[in-house]
Amino acid sequence: MKKIGIFLILMGLCQSRAEALGRMPLRWPEFQAWIAYFRGPEGLDDLARAGNGLQDLDVFALQFDEQGHVIPASPWITTTLPLVRAAPGRSQRLWLTMVNDYKDGHINMLKDPRIVHERLLTESTRHQLVEDLLPWAQQVDGLDIDYEGLKKEDQSAFSLFIEELARAL
Repeated sequence: MKKIGIFLILMGLCQSRAEALGRMPLRWPEFQAWIAYFRGPEGLDDLARAGNGLQDLDVFALQFDEQGHVIPASPWITTTLPLVRAAPGRSQRLWLTMVNDYKDGHINMLKDPRIVHERLLTESTRHQLVEDLLPWAQQVDGLDIDYEGLKKEDQSAFSLFIEELARAL
């Protein structure tokens, strides 16, 4: 907690100095929080305590199944997302995070570049990934694509995927 507080203070000091020197327009800081599927109920409790101090709320929610289809990372996502959306007084933009984890039976494989490589490999598999994401995107204000550890060889295909997803959205 100390590291986060120090970072926010330093970030605020840098911003204030830039504003004072006329290099940045004066604006209030914006705050974003994530609710992770593996700590969902606790995250909702924290959100209730945060009140309207957040501009963005991100639900760490989507991953792949063994075949490479987009699935909720936990059943908690499908039951709780409508509650978060409809929360009285909620003013935050609501985002869903898609990660390159996948369920292998009952085990979550984390940050697997192979599953993304397979989904980006052809126009057809990229298109299917976009189609899998669209129903989820309709429920929120935006998607956060958080694929980590990708191979350099997938750079062009990943860029094509992002362009195709942006057009579809």
